[in-house]
Amino acid sequence: MRSVIRSLIHSTPWLRTGTDRLRGLIGNPKGKANLPSDRLREAYEYDLGLFENFAAYTTGTLYREVFELSDENLEALISIEYHRLEKGLSHHQRRTQFGSDAAERLAAALAEAQARELKTEITIYAEEVLSSYRREIQKQNGLIVGWQRLSRADVQDDAAIPISQFFQSRHSIRCFDAEAKVNTDNVMRAIELARFTPSVCNRQTWRVVLCETEETKAKALALQNGNTGFGHLASHVLIVASDRNCFASIGERNQPWIEAGMFAMSLIYALHAQGLGTCCLNWSVEPDKDRSLKDDLALPESYAIGMMIAVGALPDEILVAESRRMSLEQIMITR
Repeated sequence: MRSVIRSLIHSTPWLRTGTDRLRGLIGNPKGKANLPSDRLREAYEYDLGLFENFAAYTTGTLYREVFELSDENLEALISIEYHRLEKGLSHHQRRTQFGSDAAERLAAALAEAQARELKTEITIYAEEVLSSYRREIQKQNGLIVGWQRLSRADVQDDAAIPISQFFQSRHSIRCFDAEAKVNTDNVMRAIELARFTPSVCNRQTWRVVLCETEETKAKALALQNGNTGFGHLASHVLIVASDRNCFASIGERNQPWIEAGMFAMSLIYALHAQGLGTCCLNWSVEPDKDRSLKDDLALPESYAIGMMIAVGALPDEILVAESRRMSLEQIMITR
């Protein structure tokens, strides 16, 4: 019954809006939502409602009943369990019959996916990891999937780049060359590289909305209050989000913002490596703007939007803010 009511609310915009407002007024019997504290409570209730409706949580690592899980929820749980096997396979000292519980849960989840005829890159890979795990437990030869061997030299040689210079050369650019249109392939290459960002249980919850038409760029930037005077010069606008469908416990309620933030940082450096200018545009907004952006660009309601990134070509001469950094002593605490 709960899942039916939830589906009805989210498929009916006016009912969803009314439910959100009702949540925001809980504890405020006079119906006033004008005080800062009331608006703050409403914003928290908005985030809570979205996590409650889309994440596959109950408590701890106990998930909702299978029939209540969306396909996205099920894929997330499959990712959690196959990654548990991957982590176990990557240990030098493995316990006897390690990962048996995870393997059992993964097999059950994959059976549910098969019953739904849900065949995706994630389910296919998870099946391969499970088979590889079983061969490893049974000491059988076969294709190794889920772990690999590297040497220290492999890692250190690949990481031998002038990293200090690279980090210090990145700046927030607010004077793009509007006449030089950035090749979308270069932006997509940066997104491709950012895929290697770490994520919780390798669930890769990030989603990127690539705005390249003047219409979509204008719609996005109109709702963001930090791009005045330069946003219109950007060649592309990226919206970095994290899908709440991919989370599976109450403890992960803040994880969407962490995932989006980590991916965004990788993406910014990947764009910098392509020789492109970027400026981070925060998305610290109240619920009405979040709803407007999703409505205007037809984005899934489950998206937790972390930020936008303005991308553009670098002009011959660039003015940047000094943005002096705090010292190491100011930001580090030792215990």
